[in-house]
Amino acid sequence: MTDARRAALVIGADRPFGDQIVRALEADGYAVARSRAQAVETLDLLVVNSPVEPSRIRFRDMSDADFSLALEDQLVALVTAVQFAAPRMAGGGAIVHVASKAHLGTWDGVDNAAAGAASVAMARSMALELAGQGIRVNTLAPDYVGEAWDSATARQDLAATVAWLGSPASGLISGETILLNQGRSLQMALAARR
Repeated sequence: MTDARRAALVIGADRPFGDQIVRALEADGYAVARSRAQAVETLDLLVVNSPVEPSRIRFRDMSDADFSLALEDQLVALVTAVQFAAPRMAGGGAIVHVASKAHLGTWDGVDNAAAGAASVAMARSMALELAGQGIRVNTLAPDYVGEAWDSATARQDLAATVAWLGSPASGLISGETILLNQGRSLQMALAARR
């Protein structure tokens, strides 16, 4: 049974995966705000949706502006959203950051890899600091937007995972990064051993 009183804020609802996330949360009984201006005073769930498209910029060609853009998009947005939402989660809650697999390393994307690794570390550290308030923080790390995996079904699965991480059913999970790539990261490790 769902509880219609639960309130969620989805930052990045206008980005890839955003519509599917909002629909999944509404189906799960959340009243969903799509901006800080629409958010209510008490929140149960914050979703920071900042999916990543491959930058395809070689390290030797990367400018300071390229690097700064990835940090702004993936880190600063997360920090400001959590600082806004955490005080509104007096009764506890969940924070889910939709990021990317870039923290594992990537060709032609040092900017995304660095920002991705930092966002994973930030989420783990936030999970430690916010645990005393009953707030859980987790990261979802799908493949890049627009790659072969990025189908309607995969987007719905991602959205369902966001809803699950916001629910009491995932209450033991905090500070974790969940790869959503159908085991392809394992296949890469096996290929490297051959």
